[in-house]
Amino acid sequence: QISKVVVKANQTIFKEGDQDSHLYILEKGRIEIFTENDEKQKVHVTFIDEGESFGEFALLDRQPRSASARAVVDSVVIRISEQGYE
Repeated sequence: QISKVVVKANQTIFKEGDQDSHLYILEKGRIEIFTENDEKQKVHVTFIDEGESFGEFALLDRQPRSASARAVVDSVVIRISEQGYE
């Protein structure tokens, strides 16, 4: 299943440890990928720019999310589930 999702600035798309199976493609905006250290401090991993995908490991290995993703600015993402097209 494929859906388009509008994400507001600072809104979390998924959190480290979440269990889901979606792949995302950033259509518009900017996304930050980050983790938390043992002191619960944010550790920046990377930024996702328009046209790039993220979150694919959960779709492939079905393991909990290894990082969190949040919108830096208002963004539009395409969310693809393991079922693909309907």
